[in-house]
Amino acid sequence: MPFRRTGWGKTLAAWLALALFCAALAAEAPAVSQPSADAWLAFTVSGRVAAAKVREGDEVAAGDVLLTLEDGLLQARLRQLEVEAASDTEIRAAMAERGQKIQDVQRLEQIHGRGAATDLELEYARLEVLIAGFRLELAEQNRKLASLRLEEAQAEWAQYRLRAPFAGRVETLDGDAGESARALEPVVRLVRLDPLWVEAHVPLGMAAKIRPGMALPVRFPDGAVENGAVFHVASVADPASDTLRVRLEVPNPGLPDKPRRIAGERLAIWLPES
Repeated sequence: MPFRRTGWGKTLAAWLALALFCAALAAEAPAVSQPSADAWLAFTVSGRVAAAKVREGDEVAAGDVLLTLEDGLLQARLRQLEVEAASDTEIRAAMAERGQKIQDVQRLEQIHGRGAATDLELEYARLEVLIAGFRLELAEQNRKLASLRLEEAQAEWAQYRLRAPFAGRVETLDGDAGESARALEPVVRLVRLDPLWVEAHVPLGMAAKIRPGMALPVRFPDGAVENGAVFHVASVADPASDTLRVRLEVPNPGLPDKPRRIAGERLAIWLPES
């Protein structure tokens, strides 16, 4: 009967391949796991927290609102500016006035030819058309300024919403409804654990053999070994320890039967012998 590779057969083959690869490795370097993104977030304006939209431990997507500040006065100002920016009343009034001034000039030109209007009256009427044109331009400019004021207020309102800059996990939440929040004072810590970064300080002699893109086994505290992809090899050594900083990425999606690994663990990476 032909041999069929079962799930166990595939697993054994993978372990054998890993064992053969590890046989070519001569040493280990201590390492530490880190989030691939780690940020303390703060409002850029001071205010009172209106609501916390998340809790510690929540997974969020980039752009999700985490906390909001009370914004009643700003909302009222926004509604006022929206009305001003949408209104074209001033422009229509200026257009109507200019149209009337043009008709006045046309009538004066007709009677001027019959001597019923003086040159001064005609010149004055033409000047009124010019002034009415300037009023129309001013009305159009005022509407543009109203739109810009609205955009400015909307940008200010956005500062009352603390949003996630990247997808990740809420690690720490230091704000709740009714509490005061100061500008630039951190209130949320957001971390990304997939992928997980692994940082090691490798002796210079061994670090010279490591290149970005290389796969190196990473040993976790529970004994599990997973491949990590080297994505950074420092170009400046630490003269005190004669080591070079190396960073790897390890996939860390988190599955029902395999929880996502935490950051901050002490690990080891296996280094190539040649």
